[in-house]
Amino acid sequence: MCVISDQSGVLGLGGIIGGTRSGTELKTKNILLESAYFLPRSIRKTSKLLNVDTDAKFRFERGIDPKSIEAGLIKAADLIKEVCGGEVSKFDIQRLEEEKTNKVKFGISLFEKITGFKIEKKRNN
Repeated sequence: MCVISDQSGVLGLGGIIGGTRSGTELKTKNILLESAYFLPRSIRKTSKLLNVDTDAKFRFERGIDPKSIEAGLIKAADLIKEVCGGEVSKFDIQRLEEEKTNKVKFGISLFEKITGFKIEKKRNN
């Protein structure tokens, strides 16, 4: 189970639910914006053990693109600044491991069948 906490105590369960201390109100002036990747298997196991069912759990247990995390964080910060004003401070990007890129190879005819696009095989000149 991934518990997110600070020196005052638990803030939430990573990828499942946040606590009231991590929420915002109209008078909130400063926020810490987090964007993270959680292992789908861990989310599913934790939610079943604790019998917790949330929108966040639903999304994270199905998996997200790990490469979308940093772009999502930047976009969210920009939107908050645009709507609420203020300033964005520094970004602190932490990675436990590099994301692996998987390539799926299949024939041109299958690609055309799936996408409906006609393409030509690349020719070397």
